[in-house]
Amino acid sequence: MNEPKVSIREPRFLRRAPLQAAVLLDRWRQLPHIDPVRLREDLDAALDPSL
Repeated sequence: MNEPKVSIREPRFLRRAPLQAAVLLDRWRQLPHIDPVRLREDLDAALDPSL
């Protein structure tokens, strides 16, 4: 029995110009605030906490 051939690609990073520090800091400052207690509660509700 002949099995179909499957081509597999190697994942590679896209080459992009590096971002300047000022751009990275600006993006970081615009991230939303995350409440760690609420995040933990949400994760515990969605996942088995005994893992």
